[in-house]
Amino acid sequence: MAYGMPYEDWKAKYQKEASAKKQAVFEQAFERTHGHPYQG
Repeated sequence: MAYGMPYEDWKAKYQKEASAKKQAVFEQAFERTHGHPYQG
């Protein structure tokens, strides 16, 4: 549960897709800290 509702409901209602820039920053950080590209 998240904020009094099932996680999937919360995610569908509130979670937004990350911008291309934020996704790129995440992928760079992931590779730097994990030593391999993100496979998401």
